[in-house]
Amino acid sequence: MYQDEAYFIFKDKNSKNHNVFLAEFPETVLPSRRVEKIQIDGRNGALHESDGCYDSYSWSLVCYGNFNASEVASWLFGTGYLTLSNNLNRRYKVTVNNSIDLETIAINFEKFTLPLEVEPYVEDIEETTVNLGTSNQIEVPSTIDTPFILEFETISEETTISINNKEIKIESCNNLVIDTDLKIAYENNYVNAMSKITGNLEELILNPGTNIIELSGTYTNAKLKYRRRDLC
Repeated sequence: MYQDEAYFIFKDKNSKNHNVFLAEFPETVLPSRRVEKIQIDGRNGALHESDGCYDSYSWSLVCYGNFNASEVASWLFGTGYLTLSNNLNRRYKVTVNNSIDLETIAINFEKFTLPLEVEPYVEDIEETTVNLGTSNQIEVPSTIDTPFILEFETISEETTISINNKEIKIESCNNLVIDTDLKIAYENNYVNAMSKITGNLEELILNPGTNIIELSGTYTNAKLKYRRRDLC
């Protein structure tokens, strides 16, 4: 039985505006931890090693409605953020695995299945913003490691940032943005600023719970932004 007005938002477009609805919400999936099994000659059993990462998983959304098939097919492709109407405060990063078959839609009378590959986390839509001083202790309610964005209005001399004892140094610049999820840094409207950073952005992450952030140098208007992130 169809749920009344169950819908989704993909790439900032509401499926209701396309007359597309969900037959049911997908089941919650607990992602699998990535583990390598190692067999060693002369040793009973096996060793198991993990890099702490999780594998993506699959969803199949059954959709129906009185919609324009060509219009829907041109919208539901590629990678983007998905929000379900039973939890409008959170989003999933998904990739549509296959293009929608218009012939299949015609045969099944305005009904189709949307196959998705889902990244192994769900996160808040709304960002949390923290104004940073010299010494900061931040409580992050995530249940898994969480990337973040750092913003500075100005850095007038070399500034050092330590986050949970992982350190980078930044040369003088203006309107700097560091995105630890995309592993990029830019200033003044997307001018590449990676050459002004010494250190490894790969190591910068917010842990669940308490995080210690220290700044030293001359800078103005330092902010940290993140979205709470959980496994499911």
